[in-house]
Amino acid sequence: MDNILPKTRVLVISERPDMMPELTKEIEHSPEIELLGDIVHPESALNSRFISPSVTPDVVVITDGGVSEHLFNLVEKLLTKWPNTLIVTVAPPMDAEAIQQMLLNGVRAVLPMSWDRSKIVESLRKLHLQEWYRIQGVTGQGREKARGKVITILGAKGGIGKTFLAVNLAVALKKVSGKAIALVDADWGDVDLSLYMNLVSRYNVADLLSHHEEMDDSLVSGVLTQHSSGVEVLTAPKKPFGLPEVPSDFFSRLFSFLRARFSYIVVDTGTMIDEVTARVIENSDLILMIVTPDVASLQQASSLLETLHSWNFPEEKVRLLINRATYSGGIPEKEIESFFGVKPLAMLPEETDDAMISVNKGIPLLQSDSGTLSKGIKKLARALMEEGSTISNSSGIPFKTKKVLPLERPKKKMGIGQVLWIFGHTFGR
Repeated sequence: MDNILPKTRVLVISERPDMMPELTKEIEHSPEIELLGDIVHPESALNSRFISPSVTPDVVVITDGGVSEHLFNLVEKLLTKWPNTLIVTVAPPMDAEAIQQMLLNGVRAVLPMSWDRSKIVESLRKLHLQEWYRIQGVTGQGREKARGKVITILGAKGGIGKTFLAVNLAVALKKVSGKAIALVDADWGDVDLSLYMNLVSRYNVADLLSHHEEMDDSLVSGVLTQHSSGVEVLTAPKKPFGLPEVPSDFFSRLFSFLRARFSYIVVDTGTMIDEVTARVIENSDLILMIVTPDVASLQQASSLLETLHSWNFPEEKVRLLINRATYSGGIPEKEIESFFGVKPLAMLPEETDDAMISVNKGIPLLQSDSGTLSKGIKKLARALMEEGSTISNSSGIPFKTKKVLPLERPKKKMGIGQVLWIFGHTFGR
């Protein structure tokens, strides 16, 4: 089932060391569950040094036996520390009155100790899913349709702030939504976006390419690096040349795994329509076409949009975004709207100094700044979360985000290979 849940984070507390190894081993074998720790002494779970303050267990499993004041005191302390965590006990047989007493004291479920360990682990995952669906308000068939969205940042010209926006949009989505957000660097021939985040990653996309056939949720999760903002990042190869050939289904499989874990996946692409960018676009839910108010940017963006139409890419999935809109001497907003025939989804102001300081320090602007540009990116993040709603531009005039870019389609549809050849000769000089 496709959903946008992160892994179920489980903490095991037990005063029965005999049961601990079997249960923890079963949890570690489950690709959907992350074991935060196994504790023999319950008091250790309340020690903030044991688990990072930023990590909250989704489920705490207590295998300490039956009803007791000791257990209820522990449950109370755990819920004080983690009020949204589910407390589950694995206990020997008990009567209905004892189970009711457990539930009234904060225990979410009582699982029989006689159950197979795999069944216990399956129940932990199911309980977490039920709670998540309840919070999200997702019911019935909506559960099957829930999945993360891939938002691709595209620009046919370098130096327009594409990578800067990708990084800061991901951080903004994390701040505004509070959900799981991933950032993917698919611009393998340019500056690694990890420099914009002062991020050191042990693994990158090259590790996935080398193990393409074995790619699964566990492998994909293992190559991601968590940034201090909470955004999880898949970085570009350290050496883009000499990489293994990129299989045609690589990005469809990668995004399938990411969609199952993250609410939004922001992808930074290159300025050239190469095979990597083409495959990313094919598997995207939304394209943000970035332009700046200058003739070269607008003309190249127009050519790039024609390319998308030649692939029969759904035009309702393309949004126009003007960066550095307040740049002195730039083409006015009305002329840009007239050129494309559509109002932009967002117009971000020019704040060169703040942006440059952010990049040089390796600290995303959205982590520490509350200026006009930061507010604009946050507003963009909220607009993207309100798909299909009416959004206002900088002048306050409402427009529908579903409005398309009215470019003529070529009479004969071009294939990806032909388009790559044309772009290579046009922009590769």
